[in-house]
Amino acid sequence: MRIISFTLSLLMLASVFAGCLEDTDDNSEPTDQDPANATLIVVNSEWNPAGQDDYPILNEIFNSTQLIDVIGFLDQNTNGEVATQEDATSFAESNGIMFPFSPLQSNEFEINSSDIEGLPYYAILFPTSCDTISSNQLYFGNLNDLIEMSEEWVLCTSGEGYETNDEEEVNLQEGDLIPETISHAYVDNSWINYSLSESINTSGNHHIILFTNTDCGYCMVANSDIETYAEQYSVDVVYIMVGFQSASWSNTSQEEIVAFRNMDNYSGCGKDTNCDSRDGNPHNWTYVDDLQDINMENWGVIGTPTAFIVDGESKLVWHPDQHRGDENSDDEDLGQGLERILG
Repeated sequence: MRIISFTLSLLMLASVFAGCLEDTDDNSEPTDQDPANATLIVVNSEWNPAGQDDYPILNEIFNSTQLIDVIGFLDQNTNGEVATQEDATSFAESNGIMFPFSPLQSNEFEINSSDIEGLPYYAILFPTSCDTISSNQLYFGNLNDLIEMSEEWVLCTSGEGYETNDEEEVNLQEGDLIPETISHAYVDNSWINYSLSESINTSGNHHIILFTNTDCGYCMVANSDIETYAEQYSVDVVYIMVGFQSASWSNTSQEEIVAFRNMDNYSGCGKDTNCDSRDGNPHNWTYVDDLQDINMENWGVIGTPTAFIVDGESKLVWHPDQHRGDENSDDEDLGQGLERILG
């Protein structure tokens, strides 16, 4: 199976990437790009307000566990003049940009002002060819389209944070009973032996089952939506905490799982951040230890966070893969699925 990391909200469309990037607080000079990573490029001008809503998304890509670098360029300053490094740094600071940001002039990708038909301008460059995607060819388009292209490339290639083998693919479908999920779980402030099906059948409630990871950057920001859904639809929630055993960027533990759950002051969650900085609130939900990735494999999960809806008889009633991935998909997300089933 391939093991990757992906977001629950907008970037869930992309099933994102695995690997690690270094944080930087210095926007004055671009950092060296990892030759094994794809490079997502954004160009804007200081006088142009468009694209501001995209910067948090780009920051998340830059800071999270992925095989993609992000770099930005400033074309012109507020006076319509060719931007300087001082202009680029000021623009980055004023917009909360965390990834490297430099003047467009003389950039290493040979992008010229004359090439840009609209701002913000997005492009992506892949280091290796795979299927229909060619290396060393600059692809440009809107941000969502390039994220989807990144998904295709990531799923088509292998690299750090991936594991491939010849095991039979899991084909879990809506209407199936969920796989037997037995492990240790953190319940009522202690670790106990736990059976997911037994717990669901006892409660008789619909459940959101979220496969997540304490070191996954996107998993740090996927919790508020789950909390909202749990309250709105009166569903129970179980977090299955995977370990990504084959990925060098993941170094989680039971101690870290508890800290993530309780939002304790504990260094190590996300990308070298504190567990108390994840979004949402402390949880009293069940957190299942899947550090060996056994349940992840049994469910056919390829990344985190991945959510499912299960009814009170342990039957799978919503599977994300059945609502995206081809032109015939209805693109129903988790919230829409809950509304359709329980609304």
